[in-house]
Amino acid sequence: MKTKLNNFVVLDCETGGLDRKNQEHARVVPMTEIAAIGVSADNFQEFGRYVSKLKGQYVGEDYVGYRPELIYQEQALKFTGVTIAKLEREGKSVKEVVEGLIEIFVMTKTGSHLHKPVIVGHNVTYDIPFIQDIFDFDKKDLSKYLSGWRDHTGTFHPHFLDTMWMSRQKWNEEGMKHNLGALCERLGVDLFDAHGALADTVATFECFKKMMIGFRTGAMHVGEVNEGVARTRITFEM
Repeated sequence: MKTKLNNFVVLDCETGGLDRKNQEHARVVPMTEIAAIGVSADNFQEFGRYVSKLKGQYVGEDYVGYRPELIYQEQALKFTGVTIAKLEREGKSVKEVVEGLIEIFVMTKTGSHLHKPVIVGHNVTYDIPFIQDIFDFDKKDLSKYLSGWRDHTGTFHPHFLDTMWMSRQKWNEEGMKHNLGALCERLGVDLFDAHGALADTVATFECFKKMMIGFRTGAMHVGEVNEGVARTRITFEM
């Protein structure tokens, strides 16, 4: 009998603040954009995509996040090319974004409650707290939709695979870079519109696919991985 695999949801968040590496980012800055792609673990085919900006709110004359304590940083907005006007014009409410993500999570699930999707991202421990926070804000139970575990305080943490850490394990020479741009260059993946949520998600997916196929086929080098991708594509198209 074939064992069911947990499918993947590849995602990326853009935020209104720069990462200070203190793990408090989701408490002080708002998410500005999120993209997610549901992917089959068997053949890496897509189930669907979701992308949206997240609207903030005015408190007096100040534009803040969906929680008043979430403050946009001008430098971060310039870095990602997102403006307050764009957020107001194109952004959706937390409830709408959560509903969009749930739709992707549900369509990516294999059918068994034991095989919910696993999150994939690049430096994804930065993104996960933002997902946790919008689900908490909308009073939705994230554990119903994603594979994960609860810690001793009862907090749910999704299972995840991080392409940045996969890169560090595979290419561990001193001085090598492991940001998404460096990984894309190493694997021959195109990265357009870096720091856009959907572009980064698509690039992360392509990198993840190549590394996973390399892992499954035993390929050690980029050329061998590319051959493995081609063999896998042919196999699943037959």
